[in-house]
Amino acid sequence: MISNLEYYRSFLYTANLLSFTRAAELLYVTQSAVSQSIKKLENELGYPLFIRSGKELQLTTEGEHLLVYVRRAMEELSAGERIVSNQYLGRQTELTIGATETAIRYYLATGIRSFKSIHPDVQIIFQGTTTQELCRLLKEGAIELAFLISPIPKDYDFSLVPLRTFQDIPIAAGDFDIDALKTYSQRELADYPLIAVSSDNQARANIDAWFLEDGHILSPSYTVRSVSLALPLVRSGLGIGMVPLEFVTEDLQKGDLIQIRTRSLPEKRTLYAATQKGLPISPIASAFMEAVPDGKKEIP
Repeated sequence: MISNLEYYRSFLYTANLLSFTRAAELLYVTQSAVSQSIKKLENELGYPLFIRSGKELQLTTEGEHLLVYVRRAMEELSAGERIVSNQYLGRQTELTIGATETAIRYYLATGIRSFKSIHPDVQIIFQGTTTQELCRLLKEGAIELAFLISPIPKDYDFSLVPLRTFQDIPIAAGDFDIDALKTYSQRELADYPLIAVSSDNQARANIDAWFLEDGHILSPSYTVRSVSLALPLVRSGLGIGMVPLEFVTEDLQKGDLIQIRTRSLPEKRTLYAATQKGLPISPIASAFMEAVPDGKKEIP
């Protein structure tokens, strides 16, 4: 562990500006102080961070790699200082949480409106898109609260509060060429063009497992980043998609889409509010949790 955090601060400014002089001006210290900090940092690390050629500076390969992590660490420190300061003063004005698209569109919208009516000055910043990405951000401390939809990767251990369940169903356009009265197996569905989310989306793991129950490996004709991107393809009649019932209830009622009858359905997925174990969340995050709809309600 480096003995002085200021060494890293001097490194960050110098690396961004590639100038001892400009870094010193912004840090309100002498150029000599910056140069000495860099030299001490290099001595403690055991490798050079800059190539010095006259008045020009260039990062070494090691310096370029280190800069990525130092920049991230300094951003996290600044964010932490800001949050703690705001909490101390009783005026936290920013809440950073993570949520999947499904959670935002079909569950959190009501809670956000309720929260903002009570805390209009608090800015809500959403980060992440997939469950895997949200787990990483929560583990790294970049967010303090995440709304995750199962299946959750097994290598993460969070405190989880179940909020709601989702049922994925197979759907097609109302005029899609398929027998709407027949009950299909997963293997039979695979005879039609299938539309599925990519493998980096945890929802895909659930669908893959369902097809494997019938001894079939899913090989979709179309692969998209998110479920919402699958819907336009389904509505265009290009194939059968697997989406949460909540996404398409109105379309099914109108007849624009149909639910394909199947012998079984994929395992239901659960929406969780996740936090790091053993770490308290901020008062604002607690207030947001209180504003979201009552948990344990199952989507019909």
